[in-house]
Amino acid sequence: MPIAPPTARRLPAGRHLAHLILRLRRRALADAWRQLHHDRGGRVDLSAWVAPLAEAALPLYERWAAQGARDTARQLARGAVSRKAFLPARLPGPVFGFDVFNPRVVDALRDMAFYFARSTWDTCAASVELAWGSLRSELAAGLERGETLKRLGQRVRGIFDDPQKAAVIAQSEASRAVHAGELLAAQDSGVVRGKTWLVSGDACKLCLSLAALGEVPLDKPYIVQGHGPYAAVMHPPGHPSCMCSQTLVLS
Repeated sequence: MPIAPPTARRLPAGRHLAHLILRLRRRALADAWRQLHHDRGGRVDLSAWVAPLAEAALPLYERWAAQGARDTARQLARGAVSRKAFLPARLPGPVFGFDVFNPRVVDALRDMAFYFARSTWDTCAASVELAWGSLRSELAAGLERGETLKRLGQRVRGIFDDPQKAAVIAQSEASRAVHAGELLAAQDSGVVRGKTWLVSGDACKLCLSLAALGEVPLDKPYIVQGHGPYAAVMHPPGHPSCMCSQTLVLS
């Protein structure tokens, strides 16, 4: 199976998205803490922060998806040369039909940004509720209320202000957007029939199993696991911190 060394492909680190996540999370922390003081049983509603995060992240998704489309153009050009074939002259658009103003592309990228933002805040809210549950257990065990509340404050701050976690999320989302742009451009090209998972040098068992599948039809997922918008894995990443990529198969 194909194995990509760490330097085989340049994937964006997502630093701008990581900074954005931290900035908005720090602002949302005050909102979450205010809700906790109203004794809502540990439940916080962060839905008001979904749209601001999604809208702020969208330009980054557009940039990364355009990078993926350019990668598709290079892959197809190399494939045509190696096979002594010619790409159709009628391929639309500047980069094989990829255009961030195309309604199909706009919808796909907006959905990605929205799912990312909603997932981010849902995870924060669930973590706060877990921290609150732990607080109740500590109070029941007889610990002083003041000390327990202090611990809760530290835990909640850790949920919202975690640079390492933000970096992992951002890198994964950057890879997701690059590969989504690659896939959208490949679908619009009309000359790609399939894709194969290209594992990184430190690939996990899941990614090795996806690479072992060989060629997968372009419009089919490599695997479906769980529920929600990330259940169907149409392209890398396969999991957080995944550095795998994929190659395209010409018709």
